[in-house]
Amino acid sequence: MKRLFIIILLLSVSCSVCVAEGPTIPISELTFTEIQDTIDTYNLKIWETGNWSSIIVPTGIYIIGKDIPAGTYEVQTAYSSQKSCVYLWPEDDEIYNYFSDNPRYLETEIGSKPYELILVDGDQLQLDMVGLSFSISTYVPRFTVDQMQEEQVKKLREEYKALENELHSRPEWKEVVVPTGTYEVGPKIPADRWTIWPPDEYDIVGVYYGPTLFGDKDLVTYERAALKNSSLSSFKYGFQNDRFSINAKEGWYIKINGTATFTPYAGKTLFKFIE
Repeated sequence: MKRLFIIILLLSVSCSVCVAEGPTIPISELTFTEIQDTIDTYNLKIWETGNWSSIIVPTGIYIIGKDIPAGTYEVQTAYSSQKSCVYLWPEDDEIYNYFSDNPRYLETEIGSKPYELILVDGDQLQLDMVGLSFSISTYVPRFTVDQMQEEQVKKLREEYKALENELHSRPEWKEVVVPTGTYEVGPKIPADRWTIWPPDEYDIVGVYYGPTLFGDKDLVTYERAALKNSSLSSFKYGFQNDRFSINAKEGWYIKINGTATFTPYAGKTLFKFIE
């Protein structure tokens, strides 16, 4: 179950960030799209400081090399009483295809027993039900924590929160409440990058997204592929995500069970980094 608990910290928007390895520029000078794209670089930046014994990655879809470094990791469920559903597939496929004969496809459930997971640049990793705990010390040498690295991580966290606050303050930011129903992208919901949230505290909402209406014309599914869906709750745990983001395509369908709030793409939440 994916959950939501938002805390917006009022940080100065005069902070500067480094965009795409380029020069440092003030956040206020970034476009709305640049802010969205820059937010998604911070998990990798913090991960690569090397100060962690483990990292909890919440449910969601991640690109290896962009969100998570390539490598061999020991992983286990982030919640001992529930297994994590794990799908891994190569970059040339948009979604996980159950019928693919590509040997690089992986579908498995991971519980509390450690599991060796090999991640290759460009591949995509989808975590459902609950997130995974990545043990960094097992296969990757752990760096010594020093004052400079601690300050670097603190600065990165502050930049992330400042970007998030700036994104929410822009005129392009909108929050639209969408009631229960099945909606075609294009005629009813614009084709765009959307992030979906439960609207109120303790609300639960089911979200389904795919190209096909199946059976009674009210079940949204992928044809010959994994169903992309989420059960969202506004009460968040560290091992579960706080948002569900989709790149809504013209002619595809979104089904909402409950009431959901749609916003422009809000970026990925920060992982839980444990020293």
